[in-house]
Amino acid sequence: MKVINLWESDCDSIDLKFKTSVKYVSLSSEYRVKKRRQSAFVYVEKGSIHYSCDNGEFTASDGALLYVPQWGAYKYDIKNADFVQIEVEFFCESEAVAFSKYPFLVKGADIAEVQRAFRRLDNGAGAFEKKAVTFVLLEQLYNFYTQNSSARSKITNAIEYISIHCNEKIYMDYIAKLCFLSESQMRRLFREELGMSPIEFKNAKRMEAAYELLKYSHMTIGEISNSLGFDNGYSFSTFFKKLAGVSPREYREEKRLQ
Repeated sequence: MKVINLWESDCDSIDLKFKTSVKYVSLSSEYRVKKRRQSAFVYVEKGSIHYSCDNGEFTASDGALLYVPQWGAYKYDIKNADFVQIEVEFFCESEAVAFSKYPFLVKGADIAEVQRAFRRLDNGAGAFEKKAVTFVLLEQLYNFYTQNSSARSKITNAIEYISIHCNEKIYMDYIAKLCFLSESQMRRLFREELGMSPIEFKNAKRMEAAYELLKYSHMTIGEISNSLGFDNGYSFSTFFKKLAGVSPREYREEKRLQ
């Protein structure tokens, strides 16, 4: 692979640190990324590239704009011997600046605007202009996110975060920032889309895990309590009985008799 560095900077702006813009001229090949260190905008100047990750796959061809998130894991396959793409890399001080866990095509982007932006990068623009270009691309991403997102997809980041961290203390202001919403907007969308509040959703996820552990594991009630983040077995038993109508021990005995 031939790599042409176009720009490099450590300058900060708002919540973002802009790293580099790079032009890749590559032969057909396949790569796997386990944990990307920076977010990036990718413009496919020539050829096509196929991405695959846990939530699906897609192919991007000439003129496509992609967003590839920081910390993302994915695989891509370059399909042409004369493939060319330009990347603008940046990283965020906060996890809250994240539109997705996975790469995706920025559909509906203003192609003429995108082409002008990347042409400026390729023509050796100065550092200030390159920062301006990055904000142009961020605007395209923001427009895509706000105009093409359903109510459910707007709280996807919150749903995923709560599902993963349901055994930990969760702060509503942080969850709202993950969705680029105010707390009141986020709570309203949860109620409208899921029929419950974020806390009720967290409790439901905790109960799902408790049911599975009580039915299928050999862990004691105390061990299950600890694994689910409760201070003690009494707190867990009180929580469980309030939602299930029976104690954890009664539930386990009932299921094992079936």
